[in-house]
Amino acid sequence: MRRLRSATSRGERLLVHAIGRMWNPFIGINRALPNDRPDNFDISLSYGIHSASEINTYNDTYTKDLVEDDVTTQMELTDEELDVIYEKMKEVDILNNPELINEDPCTIPHAENHLTVTVDGVEVQRDWITAQCDDPKEAEQLLESFVNTIHQDIVGEREEYEALPDAYGGYH
Repeated sequence: MRRLRSATSRGERLLVHAIGRMWNPFIGINRALPNDRPDNFDISLSYGIHSASEINTYNDTYTKDLVEDDVTTQMELTDEELDVIYEKMKEVDILNNPELINEDPCTIPHAENHLTVTVDGVEVQRDWITAQCDDPKEAEQLLESFVNTIHQDIVGEREEYEALPDAYGGYH
């Protein structure tokens, strides 16, 4: 049995987003990320269908979505890999652009993304949907490039990832 995130209504997600913006020092005031990645930088990015794949630097783990199940392995990213992620976050301006939040899927199934990031001791959370629509917005393309950089250019190149089993089954 696969674990799923609890479903919430659009109104509940918007309320959580609004509350998050009230306390979040990075969102709404155009505060830029520091130029250099701080030592206390960590991320957890859950992505893909049902957000089942996850890179987690808090625990140094990677979870691969196998469709019918998930498998988790140890994966400690190098400083260089963390720098690439940090630079991509700055390029996308992921913490300051509320318009990057897409909560309306145009396909089913669709990729759901949840990012928790700690920068200089401040934890920030962002959620968005990536759907393969006919005419994706520029913001959606930026978010897809962020996820693809992490999944394809970093995780997918690691020996730990190569050693994991292939996915099997299908989504309904």
